[in-house]
Amino acid sequence: MVTLIIGKNSILIVLLTCALFWLTNMGCNTNLETHINALDSTSQVPFPSHFPLTITDSSGQPITFAQPPERIIVLDSASIEILFSINEGHRIVGTHSFVTYPDEVKTIPKVGNAFEINFERIVELNPDLIFIFYDRFLSDLKRLGFNVLFLKSADLNLSDISNQILLWGQITGNTPKAIEKAIEFFISCQASSGGFGYTSKSGPNQPRSAIGCLVLALSKDTDSKAYKQSVKYLMENAAHDGQGHKFYSLYYTSQAVFRADPSLWRVWNSKNVKRLLATQSEDGSWNGNYGKAFSTSAALLSLALNYRYLPIYER
Repeated sequence: MVTLIIGKNSILIVLLTCALFWLTNMGCNTNLETHINALDSTSQVPFPSHFPLTITDSSGQPITFAQPPERIIVLDSASIEILFSINEGHRIVGTHSFVTYPDEVKTIPKVGNAFEINFERIVELNPDLIFIFYDRFLSDLKRLGFNVLFLKSADLNLSDISNQILLWGQITGNTPKAIEKAIEFFISCQASSGGFGYTSKSGPNQPRSAIGCLVLALSKDTDSKAYKQSVKYLMENAAHDGQGHKFYSLYYTSQAVFRADPSLWRVWNSKNVKRLLATQSEDGSWNGNYGKAFSTSAALLSLALNYRYLPIYER
């Protein structure tokens, strides 16, 4: 029997940080190829949008939607593309002059650009929602009585972009289509090795690939080639040799591998426990990227499935 040292500092760190993580659970041979090829899919689960819907914007202010907005002015090119991709482009009644894609935007009224906007034109269009990704005109628009959603959207990574797609699905009441498009985006970032890059196929690594693999599992896409390749990548790179963000990766790898096959997880978990024992400090902590607090919390959370804790969304 092995025992990990858990000092008072470690316990405090975990109590403070556990709320930041979703403890994911599922549930159960050791030939890798055999198990990956045998992965089964389960029935698709609907993902309804619920109203009223409250979103906290980048300034910390809540905005509540009683129902999907019908007339949206969108001052953000990425959001325009997302709305059309989930078949909700008909809700857009105005945008800025820098938008050129898709072709449908040519007929949408323009209300300004990043440097100036036409408030009179906005009033004429009578939007029930204005979306902006910078706060330059935020206070002026609110003073005019408009419902404004301000969300910074520059320098987005793999998860951020997918979350933005899902957000628009929630706002428009079309979450299933948004999830479909978000998964398509994730898969577009998968390299031939099965790993996932940051915002494209280039530079796959274990942390991003574990997240990508877990996303595919949670979306019930476990019969796809993309999912099976991602599981294989995780198992082939499970030692994390020479890779950064080790402890960040451990948590997501534990979740992704357990959902793929608990018997594969048992092999991975046994090695993980040994690695953690070998690197644990005398005070019960671990040190890595982002310091002791994060590293210790992530290390312990990678062991959570030994206790079969249910994730928050399954309780």
